[in-house]
Amino acid sequence: MESQIVPPILMTTATALAGLIYGFRHRSPGWRSAFAAGSAVWSGAQVLIFMLPHTVVSTAMRILGKSKAISLVHTNIAGVDYDFRLYSLVLVGILFVMQAVNILRAGRAASEGDLAASRRIRRSIWNVLLLAIPLAPISPGIPFLTAPAVLALITQRMLFASGSRVNLSEPRPQAATA
Repeated sequence: MESQIVPPILMTTATALAGLIYGFRHRSPGWRSAFAAGSAVWSGAQVLIFMLPHTVVSTAMRILGKSKAISLVHTNIAGVDYDFRLYSLVLVGILFVMQAVNILRAGRAASEGDLAASRRIRRSIWNVLLLAIPLAPISPGIPFLTAPAVLALITQRMLFASGSRVNLSEPRPQAATA
């Protein structure tokens, strides 16, 4: 009998390793910035990997009629079924995906010592946490989103505790483009 928790644990481990490899191999000159970049990439990738398929599949199943509207607020507007539960699921899913994209976009600049990028990461992580924590009683997968987010929040705060641009060692030269 296969446990339902094994796939999320494998995905979490894979995204954690990918984030840390990104931080240490590609962008970050120091170990602190590498770990901060890696944890931010982990957090953003984790949210993206879990929420994008969940939102798309749930919406597609509802549109294709594979699932029924079970919301208390269900009505028919101009011949189209309106389901508030589906609407809220799509809205929250889009908000999660937007925050994940913001985290991933700001990860590179933050790993190079940019304070503004770190602030964008922290703001997006706070948004993820504010969206995810109230959903914890109804979704067993929430710890897979919140644990990496909390780690990324802590590492970003530690790296940028002084409130100014971090002067990291000389950045690694980028490969020339053809």
